[in-house]
Amino acid sequence: MKTGDDTFDDIYISKETGKVVGVMYEDVDYLLTPLEPNKKMMSYKQALRCAEAMTQSNNPTTSLFLYQKAVALVKLIYGEGDEK
Repeated sequence: MKTGDDTFDDIYISKETGKVVGVMYEDVDYLLTPLEPNKKMMSYKQALRCAEAMTQSNNPTTSLFLYQKAVALVKLIYGEGDEK
């Protein structure tokens, strides 16, 4: 099913609902989990604090690298520092 560099290897569709339930990318299966519609989204600042807490490590170099990657992901999801 791959047609380009940024596509999934395979897409899994539910026979019952007809919706995508999982994907395969670089020979690894990923299960898609639905978001709870009534769950309140985190604010940008909360997401940054969460990223900092989750990337704490005994190794400062590893911790900094993981934190920078987590912050980049938060900025990608929320926008570059946009507070909504």
